Amino acid sequence: MVREFLTTLTAVANFAGLVVSLWLGFYIVTRSPRSRPSWLASGALWALTGYFLNNLTYVQGPPGSRLPWWWGWSVALAVPLWFHLSVALLPQGAARWQRWGVPLVYFVTLNWVAMEAFTPWIFEAVTTEPALYSSAQQPGALYPLFVLYLIAVPLLSTWNLALAWRQARSAVIRTQLALLAWAAALAVFAAAYNGAAVWLGLRVPLVISSLALAAGVALLGYAVARYNALVEGRALGVDLPYTALAMGLVVAAYLLAAWISNVLFNVPFIAFVFVIMLAVISHSLYDRGRSLLDSIFYRQRHRELRSSLRELVNRIQPDEDISAALTPLLETVCGAL
Repeated sequence: MVREFLTTLTAVANFAGLVVSLWLGFYIVTRSPRSRPSWLASGALWALTGYFLNNLTYVQGPPGSRLPWWWGWSVALAVPLWFHLSVALLPQGAARWQRWGVPLVYFVTLNWVAMEAFTPWIFEAVTTEPALYSSAQQPGALYPLFVLYLIAVPLLSTWNLALAWRQARSAVIRTQLALLAWAAALAVFAAAYNGAAVWLGLRVPLVISSLALAAGVALLGYAVARYNALVEGRALGVDLPYTALAMGLVVAAYLLAAWISNVLFNVPFIAFVFVIMLAVISHSLYDRGRSLLDSIFYRQRHRELRSSLRELVNRIQPDEDISAALTPLLETVCGAL
């Protein structure tokens, strides 16, 4: 009974984190496509989807099923992106030495990922422990250093955000920076909790770190969306909760279809995860894609309108009154309307 409850809770936490991180990443970048913090935050959120998807597959998938290594370890790429975001939000005078650290953090992270992919130095093997517990993985010789790295860089990101908070002049901006700092702190807790459990072989539930990271993801996306709206002078209003409600209804409809398929045809829920992810992506990009198509077709109509206006001007004689020439046309149009 306890194991079934823990399995359900772990699956729900990781599924929620997966959907929220994927949706918020597209929400931020579609609302502020020219903002560098938007792309950095969205990249970090998309990288974290690999972590949630990996955990969800281990819990809900058939025994022995594993995703490619880069699904779970894409979470490592969120570390330099989050650090880069914290540096980008710093005032110009306070981010001199941190800017030199950005390429170094990217370089070190890529080396960690390469070691995980091609050597047993980070993880030696997967134990017989259930995937519900952090002790299911056996650490390698360099795993303690890797855990310290996962804790130190987010801590530095938190310090950068606190520094930006102290130097911000607007109280509203300070609120968003405080939320970003709390999001980074939750990521530090998740890394420390999960890393210590794997390192020491503690049989503790995985769901705690998943819940902490999911809460950090939600705070990160919300704070960056509000920050961009304030900096761009754009009213966020009810756009974020309205979009969240619409996305929730879409996901609920797909969950209902997954439940019906499981009851009638014994189709496992994990088979619908990629379909739900595709639904989140397609619905997130619908408005942006429609605007792009509108701009393409309306641009053609604008060219036709300008050509017609130039032709009209050429037909008017130099000594002819433009108002007298256009008045009959305008009266005809207004009458038709």
